[in-house]
Amino acid sequence: MLALDAPGDILFKRLKEKEGKKNSDEGILKRLEASRRDVDPVVEYYAKRHKLQMIPCDDTPQGISQT
Repeated sequence: MLALDAPGDILFKRLKEKEGKKNSDEGILKRLEASRRDVDPVVEYYAKRHKLQMIPCDDTPQGISQT
């Protein structure tokens, strides 16, 4: 399984740039919390079985696509 890994502040910034006019800061934070709550158990499941490849996504989208 592949998992994209980016720090929360970077995810917030990207969502704010993309959806800032549609969602408040509080709304974006709630979405990030819900995503972590849903995704983290799946990531842990595959990590325990050594079937997880984490892809660091703290670079720019263009930089990430070149890795």
